[in-house]
Amino acid sequence: MIGNDIIDRRAIRERSQEHWDRFREKTMTKAEQELLATYREDQLDIWLAWAIKESVYKLEYQLCPERYFAPRSIEVLALNRAKGKLDAYEIDLEWNKDYIHALTWLSLKSQPQKWIFQKGKTKLDTRILTQLETTFPQRNFNLIQEVFPRINVDHEVLWPLSKSHHGRWEAFVYHTA
Repeated sequence: MIGNDIIDRRAIRERSQEHWDRFREKTMTKAEQELLATYREDQLDIWLAWAIKESVYKLEYQLCPERYFAPRSIEVLALNRAKGKLDAYEIDLEWNKDYIHALTWLSLKSQPQKWIFQKGKTKLDTRILTQLETTFPQRNFNLIQEVFPRINVDHEVLWPLSKSHHGRWEAFVYHTA
């Protein structure tokens, strides 16, 4: 099981400071606000927290498929750890001037594979299949689009998959285990 989220930093710069102050209060606990206070410039604190929380939610929704997303019910403990309703998880967090990406996975032996793309004319699902076919040329792939997307490999194996998009960016992560 895996979850991921991506935030386009350019797309979030357009709202007023007053809006972001209210959003911060609604989505982050006081402890999270203190933990991330050094990242408040350009609302980076909010979006680091949001990406982490969304990735945990996507993972936990696979474990217990009930809609509960209340951002304050998932707590950022550190930039590399968060606690959801079911458990605490390691976080792979990457950010730069263009995007923020958070990846959460259930304790698998190795970290999932991640791919981040600028949006293009080609649909994300087509890009996923192209990337898989390039990476594993001797295998056959198709995507299963049920409640939780998965990758069908050689008509028998299922790999967990998580997709996300925001603004100019798209991401997908998968695990071969």
